Amino acid sequence: MRLGWTTSEDNSVSVTGKMILDKPLVWLAQLESAEHCYAQAHERYRESLLLYEKVGDREGIASCLERLPELYLSMGQPSQGVHLWGAADALRRAIRAPMFLAARPGYEQAVARARAEQVNPPARA
Repeated sequence: MRLGWTTSEDNSVSVTGKMILDKPLVWLAQLESAEHCYAQAHERYRESLLLYEKVGDREGIASCLERLPELYLSMGQPSQGVHLWGAADALRRAIRAPMFLAARPGYEQAVARARAEQVNPPARA
């Protein structure tokens, strides 16, 4: 079988009929979150999830659901993120796609931060 690829207007790439999404929206969301542009970051994550859903990329959905809680942590809403991590874990188990090892340290740091904030919520100004 010969592999071919084309790009489309939504920055996705089609390889022999299967859609593979680039990660720029997720990266942009992470950057916007780091710059405290939470509404924009939330919108980028939402767009990413819609694209992954559109093409049926369940592993992409799980990956995005693992990153989105960090936004909620930054916004002082750790309980929102905990539910998304649970959803990501359930989806990964269902599709038998474990988290990439390279992603695990950042994930574990975020989970530890969420646990700490659940016990000792940050003071609000």
